[in-house]
Amino acid sequence: FAAKALIISLSFMLPLLGLLGWTLHNQAQQALQARLDAVRQHVQMAHGLLAWAQTQELQGTLPRAQAQQLALGALQALRHDDKSLWLQDLQPRLLMQPAGTAAVDAPRLQQALAVARADGQGLVGEPGAKMAYVMAFEPWGWIVGSGVHTADLRQAIWRDVARHGGIVALAIALTGYLFLSFYRVMNGGLRETQRQRDH
Repeated sequence: FAAKALIISLSFMLPLLGLLGWTLHNQAQQALQARLDAVRQHVQMAHGLLAWAQTQELQGTLPRAQAQQLALGALQALRHDDKSLWLQDLQPRLLMQPAGTAAVDAPRLQQALAVARADGQGLVGEPGAKMAYVMAFEPWGWIVGSGVHTADLRQAIWRDVARHGGIVALAIALTGYLFLSFYRVMNGGLRETQRQRDH
């Protein structure tokens, strides 16, 4: 009876814990993807501003230097909405750093350059720390990028784990208490039945 009781308990707890882990993992992935999608859209918007400014050069309205200044001014305005937006060239040199933060470090510039040369656009950085999306603007040899912190997502995940884990632990404790009470009653009844048989 004890072995059967243990099997029943495990068959209840293990799927519940598996479902909890799967749910939290999916929530974390969805939250990360939402942030990355927002960053990518901002970079695409910035890239569109560069293309608009370059149109002024192609139409002969402005020389390249003035068209580039026009683009920088437009990006400065956009940077207020996305404080992590930066602009670099292929040297790589930083042409516009993120607003209100330290300049993008040299390794990040090199990563952005490698991605831009290989694929034209894509993600740089390591998941769990800070990631960025970069996009090359080939006519001027520029690269626009924007980063997003992901470390706080891990903290939010652990808070969810603690909260949901507490609820599950409470449910398991209550269920275990009720099951143990039932087990003692049943086991006592079985022993009494066996004792009467023996006599």
